[in-house]
Amino acid sequence: MKPINTNKAMEEEDDCMRAEYDFSNGVRGNHAAAYAKGIEVRVDGEPRVVMVTLDPDVAGVFSNSQSVNEALRLLIQVAKRALDFQKAS
Repeated sequence: MKPINTNKAMEEEDDCMRAEYDFSNGVRGNHAAAYAKGIEVRVDGEPRVVMVTLDPDVAGVFSNSQSVNEALRLLIQVAKRALDFQKAS
């Protein structure tokens, strides 16, 4: 596989940027530390994206974020049922 020339890719990407986008006051990596920590990022007081980092052994089990979310939802259901069962005993 031929390596990607990142400079050329960046130039092509710049060519595709819409004129109405203005990032002149943007700060590169402004939210990078929050993403790396898995912290909720808020924009105008509203949560926008929550990112977590999976360890390689865990990430290797899942093909995409949807499968991770489905597995976590199932785990939440199982945990709630287990708690309900313990309370009923």
